[in-house]
Amino acid sequence: MRVRFDMARIRSIFSERVFKAMDNVTIMMVETAKVNAPEDTAQLKRQIDGKTVIEGYKIISKLICTSPYGRFKEVGTGPAAGHDKYMPPVRVILEWMKHRGIGASQKTAGTRGLATMAHIAYAIRWHIYQHGTEAKPFMAPARAAGVKELLPQLQAGLSAAIREARSELR
Repeated sequence: MRVRFDMARIRSIFSERVFKAMDNVTIMMVETAKVNAPEDTAQLKRQIDGKTVIEGYKIISKLICTSPYGRFKEVGTGPAAGHDKYMPPVRVILEWMKHRGIGASQKTAGTRGLATMAHIAYAIRWHIYQHGTEAKPFMAPARAAGVKELLPQLQAGLSAAIREARSELR
């Protein structure tokens, strides 16, 4: 009596199940990072994404933040975070003030109102330079949660792969 199986099919079953487990972890990490991300303008949350890729014999789960200020939120800036002093661009601070409703209102935003907003922006900029900003990690906790969730996901995926591989035996 012989037992035959298609090794390529068995390999494919296991690869698919492990990839699916990694993809589930990636999705969970993206959701966790979005929940933990600071609420400033919601731009940060919109620019958090993830993908699961195969590179050679490796399946890699990537958590990505494309926001230019995401790194500064994650690790903080300047002396508050143990880094060198950092002075952000005034344009970014003016945009942040606009979203927060800080400074001159639209009704009174004449030349004097805009000058006031610029002065406030420069004061905020100087404060950040002197004191820095605190870290508000959102990616690192998501990655840690993903690492913790990976083993149960892999166990479930491999168990399903074994069941499916058994059905392939002829």
